[in-house]
Amino acid sequence: MSSSEKTKNIGLNLWKGTDRPERDDFNSDNVLIDKAVGDLRNMVTRPTGETGFFVGEYVGNGESKRIIKLDFEPRLVFLFCVGDMFLHMCDESGQNVIKAALLIGSKGTMGILPHEKGFVAISALSASPYGKTPLLNEEQKNYVYVAIK
Repeated sequence: MSSSEKTKNIGLNLWKGTDRPERDDFNSDNVLIDKAVGDLRNMVTRPTGETGFFVGEYVGNGESKRIIKLDFEPRLVFLFCVGDMFLHMCDESGQNVIKAALLIGSKGTMGILPHEKGFVAISALSASPYGKTPLLNEEQKNYVYVAIK
């Protein structure tokens, strides 16, 4: 039996305690997810087969600024620390620690700056007077970014 409710965007099953899920429900959800991912891939793939985005990664080196060079000037960059929350509210130093950043064109959140063909990830080496400390290049931490052309 299908679920009593569906998700808003693609209609996945949302079961209540009285619903009885069946294998077909999961299979139909998988088809919906696969279609949504395929549609998204088609939206960002250019006619030449070249994708409209680049996914990259780096290991932090502990420096206050890390320049990430790309072969293009990104319109949007989303950067985050793998396996960590986007924001730690009041760490042991009393700071709100920022572990993710967004750059759109020349404007970005705290912790990321535009740089020619690429961007700069910022890691504050000391506590910020604003109570917010970006840490986007901590030593031995893994970072992933998605840059859209």
